[in-house]
Amino acid sequence: HLYLLEALSKLNLPDWHLLIVGDGPMRNNIEKRIAELRLAANVRLLGHMENPKDWLHAMDIFCLPSYANEGVPQSIVQAMLTALPVVTTDVGSIGEAVEDGSTGMMVPPENAGALAAALATLLGDAALRERLGTAARAAALGKFSLEVMLDRMESVFRAATHA
Repeated sequence: HLYLLEALSKLNLPDWHLLIVGDGPMRNNIEKRIAELRLAANVRLLGHMENPKDWLHAMDIFCLPSYANEGVPQSIVQAMLTALPVVTTDVGSIGEAVEDGSTGMMVPPENAGALAAALATLLGDAALRERLGTAARAAALGKFSLEVMLDRMESVFRAATHA
């Protein structure tokens, strides 16, 4: 999130707002960086929310600038199912969900300049946001829907019982 804050501070955009949904051990660092960059009027730290889907519907873009190895974040899948264009990094297994230029935009990790450029591109192009969001939803339904996941689990269990 620190890279996201830095990226947004580089953009000369009127009337933007960043919602950070969730909480964790970096909250104090994030609050400090918001103050340093003078972004308090534009950033809301919402903390833990029981129903993040409601907040996703309030967004135009979803951004998760991960820099550590991780699986496929559920937040990215939820954003894709909400038909949001995603800006993220190709670390861990994120590339299994987001395809650069098709269902979202990938930037190098820990690169606020590239993140700012991707956000500026999406913020300035409603048709691109729509195209990526629609493709993201279709891809998420095809890869991560409950039915698909259950079918995959059933296949694994059948293979294990026939081995």
